[in-house]
Amino acid sequence: EDGVNFIDSRVKIDLISAEGIKSDAIDSDSSELKINNIFCLNVKNDCLDLSYSDGFIDKLKAINIKDKAVSAGERSNLKVNFLEVKNSEMGLVAKDSSFVDINIYENTLVNLPIVAFIKKRELGSPAIQVKKMNEESIKKSLISSDSNVYISGKLLQGYLDSDNISEMLYGNQYGVKTKR
Repeated sequence: EDGVNFIDSRVKIDLISAEGIKSDAIDSDSSELKINNIFCLNVKNDCLDLSYSDGFIDKLKAINIKDKAVSAGERSNLKVNFLEVKNSEMGLVAKDSSFVDINIYENTLVNLPIVAFIKKRELGSPAIQVKKMNEESIKKSLISSDSNVYISGKLLQGYLDSDNISEMLYGNQYGVKTKR
């Protein structure tokens, strides 16, 4: 169903380009990724979806993503040097004990630039660190009070409960329902 699904893998790739994918473009479960460039265009779900994975991406560009450009969940750790998201539903999403570290994050016409919350109570709070981004887009983000989000070194105070955010996502108010 996904464009590419890495399971229990060690991946080192220069470029992955995904266009017109009807589900997730790149899905990683319990894997280690080192990818220089990811390019996603017209993806019906997520561009990059991580679960129990570790990843390093030098540059990720996502255009017209119907759900999440980057989704890090279930204790994933992700480092991205340059993230660019355009004309998409959600940019960067972290949940369930995941940590995402972004050097530069540019977003244009993204409904929710950042989302951070706990979906699975048995896991803990997510953390996001973005060193440089347009701080005006923070106002459009959904950050739970039990998440740790730092933009330009400043901790953002979440104003919603994780359960409230979860109820808004997955095709209820934002994003799309996964079709299998």
